[in-house]
Formats: sequence, structure tokens, C-alpha cells
Amino acid sequence: MRSLIDPTSAIVYEDRARRTGSASPEAPAPASADLIDASEALQKGLWRWSPSGGWPRSDAAEAFDDAEAAAAGILAHLDEWLSDEDDVISLHRLLLERHPADEDGVRVAWSVQDALDKWGAERREQPAEEAVAPSRALRPERVFDESTASPIAEHGDRLLGGAQAAAVAGSLRTLQRWAKAGEIEPETSPYVAGRKTPLYRESALLATKERMAAAKNVRDEGGRYAEADAA
Repeated sequence: MRSLIDPTSAIVYEDRARRTGSASPEAPAPASADLIDASEALQKGLWRWSPSGGWPRSDAAEAFDDAEAAAAGILAHLDEWLSDEDDVISLHRLLLERHPADEDGVRVAWSVQDALDKWGAERREQPAEEAVAPSRALRPERVFDESTASPIAEHGDRLLGGAQAAAVAGSLRTLQRWAKAGEIEPETSPYVAGRKTPLYRESALLATKERMAAAKNVRDEGGRYAEADAA
């Protein structure tokens, strides 16, 4: 859900005013209020059950880790909490209770089930870009082929970027060297906070790390054998 909140998706204010013929006193929102409200409510709700403590973080990758830690904590203590009526009620409200939207689209609360009903369990990658055409305000408008969007399964094989991907590789410099040499390619490169961010599948990072380590061992062994033969 955090990864869906993309500030670059906001409609250009000048374009909207020219197309509609009237200006709104408010700037367009970069993401739907539902998405922001639900993400905030669920992140804080899960954080209260997290064994790791700390304040919930807003970065998409960090929020994923926080939610995963909270889920692990819930599962680890589930037998104990199921014997306490107050804990059961609280967990049910956070995880399973549905809160239908009223006629104005407003919900009294958000649960994990509400989020699953609305957005599903998989994040969908951005569709391929078809063209860039000038708008009426002479600004480029990106046109996408929605049929090319496909779900990205992240359960058990996370998408990592930034510091997390660099940590698996060993260092940011190592990761950059692999990418430059064509040893690894990002699974996808969404725009996060206006910046194109390469995301790598965790399994691909580990496989590349193992392959590069094996290649280094071969080179090292070859060097030692060559020195021994020369002697």
C-alpha cells in the first residue's frame, strides 16, 4: 500500500484548469485519501502488536518490514492472546472486521480485511508507457497501456531497493558494479518520491552474490596454481 502512494501521480494543476475551464482553489491530491488513511491506520494498528517496538516508518520497504515483524509477533503470541477476550476483540477489529463505506464513501475505521477487499494482496507494477503526447497546456502527458500491468508476487521473495538491496549485495558499490556489468537487472523501477528507484528480487540478489563469490574463488585458485607452476 505504501508503494502505491506516488507523489508523481498528481494531476498537473494548470492542465486540469485548462481542460475544465475553471480553476479549483485546492491543488490536486497526489494519492487517494482512502489509500493514505488506510495505510496510516493499519500501520499504526499493527505497530501496537509489534514485538520490535519503535515508531512505525513511512518508507514503503521499511513499512513492509514493520508489518512483517508485527505479523510474526501476532503469530508467536496468538495462543496466549486468544485466551484473553479483550485481545481477541482488538485483533478482530484490526484484522478481520469489515467497515463498509457509507453513501459518501467514508469508513468509520480500516481493517486488514478492508484493505484486502479494496486493493488485493499483490502490488501491481506500472504499465508500460505507450507514448508521450503534448497536453492542452503544452506539457507532456504520459500514456500507458493498462493491459501490460501485472501483479508482483512478493510473499517470501521480497522486492528490495536502496539500503536493503545494498546490504544483501554487501555494499552499494558492489550492487552498482553488478548492475553496470549486467550481472543483475532490477525487477522493476518505480518512481518513489519522484525518483526512479530500481527494485531487485531478493532471490536474484542472493543468486548473483553466490555466483560472483564462486567466480572469485575460481580466479583466486587459478592465480595460486599459476604461481605454483611458475615456481
